[in-house]
Amino acid sequence: MDVSVSRISGSLSPIGAQPFVPDVDSAQASRARNQVAKAAPTLPSVKTLATAGLFDSPTSAGQALLKSRMHDNITSVAAAFACQYAPAQIKNDTRNWQLEKAVAAALEKIDVTEGITIKDYHKILRHFFESVGDYHVSVRFHSTESASLPFSVMGAQGRVFLTYVDKERLPGFPFAAGDELVSFNGRPVTEVVDELQKDYGPNVPATDRRLAELALTKRSGQRGDVVPQGKVTIEVKRRGSDKVESFDMKWQYKPEVMGYKAPVTLASFENLDLSSRHDTGGTSWPFLGNMELPSWKTIAPQAEADPTALGGRESYVPELGKVTWRSGANSPFNAYIFKTDDGRKVGYVRIPSYVAGQSEAISFLLLVLRFQLQTDGLVIDEINNPGGSVGYLQTLAGMLSDTPMFVPRHRVAITQGEVDAANALVQTDADRMAANLGVASIPPALLEQLRDQAAFVLDQWRKAQANPPQKEMILTEPYQLGLGNFAEPSLIHYTKPIMVLTNNTDFSGGDFFPAIMQDNKRATILGTRTAGAGGFIHQVDCNPNSLGVNAYSFTGSVAERIDGSKIEGDGVKPDIEYQITADDIQNGYAGYKQAILDGLKKILPPKRSGSSALGGLLSDVEVELAKRGPAFQRSESQIRAFYALMHALTKIVP
Repeated sequence: MDVSVSRISGSLSPIGAQPFVPDVDSAQASRARNQVAKAAPTLPSVKTLATAGLFDSPTSAGQALLKSRMHDNITSVAAAFACQYAPAQIKNDTRNWQLEKAVAAALEKIDVTEGITIKDYHKILRHFFESVGDYHVSVRFHSTESASLPFSVMGAQGRVFLTYVDKERLPGFPFAAGDELVSFNGRPVTEVVDELQKDYGPNVPATDRRLAELALTKRSGQRGDVVPQGKVTIEVKRRGSDKVESFDMKWQYKPEVMGYKAPVTLASFENLDLSSRHDTGGTSWPFLGNMELPSWKTIAPQAEADPTALGGRESYVPELGKVTWRSGANSPFNAYIFKTDDGRKVGYVRIPSYVAGQSEAISFLLLVLRFQLQTDGLVIDEINNPGGSVGYLQTLAGMLSDTPMFVPRHRVAITQGEVDAANALVQTDADRMAANLGVASIPPALLEQLRDQAAFVLDQWRKAQANPPQKEMILTEPYQLGLGNFAEPSLIHYTKPIMVLTNNTDFSGGDFFPAIMQDNKRATILGTRTAGAGGFIHQVDCNPNSLGVNAYSFTGSVAERIDGSKIEGDGVKPDIEYQITADDIQNGYAGYKQAILDGLKKILPPKRSGSSALGGLLSDVEVELAKRGPAFQRSESQIRAFYALMHALTKIVP
């Protein structure tokens, strides 16, 4: 039997992932629709309304039609959540969140808002998504409106400090990183951050707080923010001074061109009467995995040099010692080797995100080769990591151990769509699948993994049909994500002690990497607990529609660690806890640096007189020779073969 390639398409990259449209009309969604039917008035036709001229202003009939579209949009989202939002029971148990109540609250807010605009709806829909308390659950809108200020801030010990200043955007700005921000537009800055924090939660307080601090100087209509413009006055205490200085500036504002605040027109409903459509194009294979904070690009770096931004190449981790080697500026990784006070050499590498692929994996492999030959230990800086690809993450993890490592298993929410894809997949021969994908061949191990996953889905569905669950959602037993077992050690791998640095803005893949390292006792974790986004995500494209909703995302699995504990809502707790202090921010993170070095002393092996643990460090020439050796070449070839197949998969549009 021929399998349609579209049924097994997918991507390990969040950029290329094909979203999923549930084909099950759930009981919860049906009840939600019934609520809408009772609440919505009987509406005249569009032509009748147009003839009456009621689209020229927000009159009762025009409002009723607009509100009905909003009702329809929310209930279509509810249908997807009802059958595939995997952590629903967890959120009920821990937060008393229930889908029906959240839908009813959103519908009521729509109904009681007089003269409602599409911008108003964006705020309502955003709050519906944020009520879940899941960093994977978010919505994105079509919007050009944004505003920013040329600095970033971070809080510590109840105070807020400048952490980055973009002098190019505002050359006359008189303050610097380390100065304390006291007030913002005449209000204590902590009160303003408190207010913004309410828009990000309630979820994990420390993470919500950090997201609010990032939003203080960057707002986006794509997120549904209220976007300010005009003058803003700040008051600042310079480092080492109690004098409060005032400074006026303007928001760097980009206007909205969508016209959301204008009256609704006939064309918007007659030509784009599609507010409930999810134009996703089909089902992706969920076990490929896609784990990142969906909204992180709207709070991405204002400048590449910002050390406090999500996903930045460099972070605020200070240089840890005298540097003896450093990666080039064109490398995807900020990496170096430094010498400790007692003369040992330790590697440092910054992993900014897992939104990456073949070239980054090969670059990391070369770093691992160098570190294995030239260092006694390794520091991996993973702070402010928004996550990304399961395959890439496990590829890197496989380079950091000489034994196979357990990876978190996922309970996946499945529907008839996955069953249909699985049934076709198990009946397709390897040659036909390779031809459909446009590749010469599919590595046997990867083909076996795909078929094992398909057989697992079919088995789980049969069991569910034999013993129907109490609720309409079907969750599988725990199973490993990823295509190919890349938790197996690479031929080139690192065997020395490792420390991983984490913080409360490590999301999704940024949760999973330290979980893998900690569960396998492969690394010591230092910092604060991670955000706790514990599963892969479904991304649903809502285009076209008349309400400006671009896409939304939600969690499709519940991940379990080696001891059965969950990552969702709990994150990964460090082995050595360290909170950034006010003194750190104002004095080059000296305390943070010392905590890292003290932690290294506990995990590094005893120093051997006059040499490294290898009995002598190798030169760059010898590193280059090792790079040309068979082990490195075979490892590189494996990576290239893997990503060639992934590239073929991501090009397929169902």
